[in-house]
Amino acid sequence: MASSETIFLTALGAAMGAVVRYLAQEIFSRKSQIPGWIAIGLVNLAGCLLIGFLQGPTTMDMAAAAESSPSRWLILWVSFCGGLTTFSTFSLDNVVLSQRYRGQLAFNVMGSLFGGWFMVVLGIVLSRHLG
Repeated sequence: MASSETIFLTALGAAMGAVVRYLAQEIFSRKSQIPGWIAIGLVNLAGCLLIGFLQGPTTMDMAAAAESSPSRWLILWVSFCGGLTTFSTFSLDNVVLSQRYRGQLAFNVMGSLFGGWFMVVLGIVLSRHLG
């Protein structure tokens, strides 16, 4: 079971990432003519750049990186980047899968994209029929 320190660090990092995402979207929408969906896309790409930059100096083995610096891993990779955008962690997972488990890579990409899209549509349909 996770320690209270681990839970606190996870919550803190995720909260910081979510706040940065919100502020970035607000700044884009108020200070420019950029539509909100493009702002979200830019935040997603920035999160991918950040998680790649953070991962770069370490081995591409995520488990080894987590063991070598658990606090950094927890706060920056999992929590902050996850709160900023789950797209960045999804992308890093796919890079790691592409190096070792190509069959799982295809399943992860297709399952996440199409499965996620399907589940959103299903949720909308269910909410309309049940509500």
